[in-house]
Amino acid sequence: MDITDRKLLNLIQGPFPMVDQPFQKLGEEVGISEQEVLERLAELKRTNVLRQISAIFDTRRLGFKTTLVAMAYE
Repeated sequence: MDITDRKLLNLIQGPFPMVDQPFQKLGEEVGISEQEVLERLAELKRTNVLRQISAIFDTRRLGFKTTLVAMAYE
């Protein structure tokens, strides 16, 4: 993992670009092509550095309730 990979990881943790070609936009921000962004992210996923890229919803705003449950098993 090099400095460009680290920059990409930092970028995808923030607001994801809501544009037609978000990976191209990410590439522009770190100085690489859209294809290289996709290849680098695929490699980070393949090596388990990156688990997934997905949306995170505000469950409270969607009306969901959460409950914490703990259980000991012996």
